[in-house]
Amino acid sequence: MAECLDDLNLPNTIIARLIKDALPQGVSVTAEAKAAIARAASVFVLYLTNMSNTKAKQDNRKRIIPKDIFDTLCEADFAEFVVPLQESFTKYKQTQNNKKAQKKDSMNTSKDEKEIMEDGDDNEQNGLSEKSDSNDNNQ
Repeated sequence: MAECLDDLNLPNTIIARLIKDALPQGVSVTAEAKAAIARAASVFVLYLTNMSNTKAKQDNRKRIIPKDIFDTLCEADFAEFVVPLQESFTKYKQTQNNKKAQKKDSMNTSKDEKEIMEDGDDNEQNGLSEKSDSNDNNQ
């Protein structure tokens, strides 16, 4: 839980980057305006979180799911945000799944390489023991 109100604010650097990306080049924003936008964004996120949590509790769940957020946006008259957010969320999930698959593939590849290396070591050891056995038989 947050110990003070400042703990509930979004990071200023991220807000500043979002503002910079949203505005045309050459437009400047005062520090007070950035602080006001950051505070408004924080309040908006807390409001949606609270409403989504209430929805989850009504559905006898302890965890907020994306559907709760999308439904809450519609209830709060922000329905125009739902479709773009759903698209972004789908892309995010695909990216995360791709990263997991790549990590799994790289782990499997490294395991295969390790097994090949171990098999090679076994073959070398077997070759040495066979040579020593043949030398023993020749004597």
